[in-house]
Amino acid sequence: MIKHLIKGDINGFPVNLEKFLRQDIREYPYIECSLFQQLVRTLSPVKIGDEPSAISIIGEAVNGQRGVDNYSNCATCGDPNAEKKCSACKSVQYCDKTCQKLHWFTHKTICSHLSKLNEDVQTLHLESNSAEKDPNATDQPSCSSKS
Repeated sequence: MIKHLIKGDINGFPVNLEKFLRQDIREYPYIECSLFQQLVRTLSPVKIGDEPSAISIIGEAVNGQRGVDNYSNCATCGDPNAEKKCSACKSVQYCDKTCQKLHWFTHKTICSHLSKLNEDVQTLHLESNSAEKDPNATDQPSCSSKS
């Protein structure tokens, strides 16, 4: 059952978990609850597969907003203190080996792509830092105007 819920689509998005949570939200009996109403208002316009996901909105409601820090959540259970990263792509966090093993069957489909993206970002970052440090670099656009 857990593998079914966390199985991602081609982009790694856990569609089954999203559908499960949205169905539970629809069936929630206490519709007058202000937190529930806020959850519905935030989630209603979002298509399945887009952000913010139901799990991220529910997590923020329970744990409070932490801004961009949501990327440190465990990809399997959502634990906000996930400190271990996938050793290959370094883009996905886990709280422990159990969660990593549970998520591997879906993560392996996008791991190499994430790894390549991470390498490209690192290369661009290094090139950017190198260009900033070398004011005589020839590939820099000239800022002088012709008179």
